[in-house]
This record gives sequence, structure tokens and C-alpha cells, in this order.
Amino acid sequence: MIQEIAELRWSGASTTAISAALHIKHQRVMWIIKKLGIAIEERPCRVCGTMFVPVNPKQFICSVRCKRTAWATKKKAQDRAIREAVIEKLGGKCATCPTDDHRVLQINHLNGGGCREYRSKGSHRIYMEILQGKREGEFDLRCANCNILYSRSDWP
Repeated sequence: MIQEIAELRWSGASTTAISAALHIKHQRVMWIIKKLGIAIEERPCRVCGTMFVPVNPKQFICSVRCKRTAWATKKKAQDRAIREAVIEKLGGKCATCPTDDHRVLQINHLNGGGCREYRSKGSHRIYMEILQGKREGEFDLRCANCNILYSRSDWP
């Protein structure tokens, strides 16, 4: 078996192809190849781009640090998409001025207490309640300037 693995590897077969051909687990093939001193193919990390030797054929990220970075990037994209959906559900523009730039729009609690609620529930849970229609009439959209003025006592 070791001789077959060595011959297949020297002929240019990938470790995945070798494990499939010989019906051996990929990790076992990798271990044997390392023991034989045969060069193993490297691949670039999808996050940082550094070259690394994968432990299994499905590994495309080089380290735990890069895995956390990839997860955080994915989570940010999901959170941004949910926020955009909430903004669209609430009308897509400021309630008092014609601003429709999503970067400056804020979700305003009409009855106050927004900071307390965000601290206790978190924005994701509040956004999901808005999208599900559980909180009709409790929120509107305001740009940052209008939202600050709304929170002041002298605002009409």
C-alpha cells in the first residue's frame, strides 16, 4: 500500500485522488506521504492568501485566526442585509427630511427607551421583530441629525 501511494503521488495524483483510488481515509494518505517525505501540494488560504498544506481536502482556510475572520466577515454581511431589509420595510427614507442615504439612517423608537431595549435585546432581535411585523407603529426612520433633534425636548 505504501508503495502504491508513493507511485501515485510521484505520478502527479492528488492526495484526494489517491484516497479515493485506494479506499483509504485522506488523513491516512497525508500521514503516509509526510512519513515518506514526498512533497504535498500547498494551496492559498481564502482569507489571507498565504500558502499552507491542508489537513483534509475540504480545508481552504489556514488557521483558526483566518477562520474567525471569515466568520466575522460573513456575519457582518448578514447583519448588513437584515438592516437593509428593515430600512426598506420602514420606508427607506427619513421621516422628517428627504434623506434616503442608508448610511445615515437610524431606526428611531417613537416611544423612547431605545438605548435600554438595544442593551437588553440586541439589534438583531429587534430587527427580526420589525421584519416579522410584531412591532408595527413603534419605529420610524430618521437620519442622524433628525434623530438627535427628535430626542431633544424642544423638538415639536
